Amino acid sequence: MMHHLKKLFLLSVLALGIHTTDIEGKDTSCGVVDFARCMQESKLGKSGEQEFETLRQQMAQSGEAKQQEMQALAKKLQDEDYMDSLSPEAEAELKQNFERLGMELQQFQQVFYQTMNQANYSWLQLVHGGVEKAAALVAESEKVDLVVNQENVFFSIPALDLTEKVIAQMNKTFAEEKAQEESEEQAAS
Repeated sequence: MMHHLKKLFLLSVLALGIHTTDIEGKDTSCGVVDFARCMQESKLGKSGEQEFETLRQQMAQSGEAKQQEMQALAKKLQDEDYMDSLSPEAEAELKQNFERLGMELQQFQQVFYQTMNQANYSWLQLVHGGVEKAAALVAESEKVDLVVNQENVFFSIPALDLTEKVIAQMNKTFAEEKAQEESEEQAAS
């Protein structure tokens, strides 16, 4: 509810700002950026997505090993001939191992989802910061007073769309930062 009120307030301010002039008497200019496209198309967004996917795959492999171990124990527990051949102590130990492994797998799944949520949030925040920085630079060069996320706008004419320019600025900044990191790594070696 509060989120919707904030959006409504922002849209109201935006609507008033577009149709009014500022204190100096000049028209207020506005631009729109598609954040989702910035996530998908910018080098920063793609890099974050690749890191997220690598982490997901690594964690999934760890979970698969536990699941396979659990399935092997489950097969043994369902095999009547095998179970009949065990002593009562060995059978109890097998059942305890199965329960322990089940709890470990459950804990792993909780950690997996928590880690994925944190990684996704970090990725979103990283790209958000990149969009914010790039939008400010583009707004300055294009003489735009206000840049808003397209998600918060019901309608805008295509001429207000700054997404391509923001993505280009993000890519430029990303390349500069990577070059800086590489030169620092070489200097440290």
